[in-house]
Amino acid sequence: RRRWAIMGEANAPCGLGRVSICPGCNAQGVIKVQHGFRVMDQVCGVCGGEGCLVDGQKQNDLNQQPRPSQEQALARVIQLLPDVCDLTLVDAVSDLLHNGDADGALRLLSE
Repeated sequence: RRRWAIMGEANAPCGLGRVSICPGCNAQGVIKVQHGFRVMDQVCGVCGGEGCLVDGQKQNDLNQQPRPSQEQALARVIQLLPDVCDLTLVDAVSDLLHNGDADGALRLLSE
């Protein structure tokens, strides 16, 4: 579900008070992370990339728990990424991570 669908639910009677802007990314869904001379966008860990919190929780926590394989893949991507020199590959991995596809990012880095 995207941010607009969540905000639509929040606008239901008595729902707006449940929604707050994410303090980690200021409703952007991503934060800037510097690795050496490179600055990359990273999905906000506070809101899970949604930009808002409902009842103080990110949407993934309300709907479902992330799969352990995604968490393991993300940990491996974080280990491999500092050694990558190809900026095109870094951009592709960043896009996959932004869309929540850690498995795809790991496959791309493993090629």
